[in-house]
Formats: sequence, C-alpha cells, structure tokens
Amino acid sequence: MRQLPVFLMLFSLGCLSQSSLDGFSNPEIDQKGGAVFYVEKHPEDTRNFDQMIAASLRREGLNVASDPKEPSEFTVTYVDKWYWDLRMYLIDLRIDVRNTKTGALVATARSYQTSLAAMGKTREEIIDNVVEIVVNGPSETPGKKKTSASRRR
Repeated sequence: MRQLPVFLMLFSLGCLSQSSLDGFSNPEIDQKGGAVFYVEKHPEDTRNFDQMIAASLRREGLNVASDPKEPSEFTVTYVDKWYWDLRMYLIDLRIDVRNTKTGALVATARSYQTSLAAMGKTREEIIDNVVEIVVNGPSETPGKKKTSASRRR
C-alpha cells in the first residue's frame, strides 16, 4: 500500500515530462545546390526568432537572404508558442519551408516539450534541433547530428 503514492508520483512526473521532435525534409532543398532561403519574420515576434533561425540555417551550410527583396528559392516561416509554468518557456516551435514560387510545402519540423522537458534547453538548442530535421530529415536520436556521409549535401 505504501508503494502506491510512490508509483503515482513517478507516473505523474513521467506524464509531465513529455517532448517530441518530428517532421520531414525534402531532397528538393539540397538538389538546387546554393539555393537561397529567406526567413520571414513573424509579425508579433519580439524575440528575434527569424534571426536565430537564419543563423541556424547558415550553420547547416545554407545560404540565407537577409532582405525580403533578394531573390530566394525557399521561404521559411515559423510559429512559436510560449507557456507559463513558474517561468515562460517555449512549449512548441514549428518551422515550415515552402517553395517561394509555388508555395508548396517542401519541409516542416516541430518541437514540443512540456515545462520539465524544456528545463535546461535554450531557444537556440530547440531551433537547431528543428532546423536539423528541416535540412536533414528526422534522425533516430533527436539532437544528435548525422554524420556528413548521411547528409544529402
């Protein structure tokens, strides 16, 4: 009988600590070799996520336009959702990549984490994980970079 409270506490902690990282990539992103991406700033973004996403794309070796007037093959959009649980934390981030000319979705990725799972993660780490899926596709172990031999570039 004394084990029931311990079980319930462990079970509830497991339920509170959830995270997921999913999405898909498309070879079209890399087939263009030297394609230019433009990260569209979300109108209500006060945290400069567009700049952080652009920096992450550059770290992946992609060309990113800094001006919307520059020609680009792909437009990157994002939706960030924040939640209060004794602190503000990023609960959900989705990044979509669309063909600029056709508007067709060519890649998307999403990261979702509850407060406990988000502890110790920076915005940059979450963005890097999502961008990695957009560029390379999902890996077996989230947050672990694929080797250069497994990348399409």
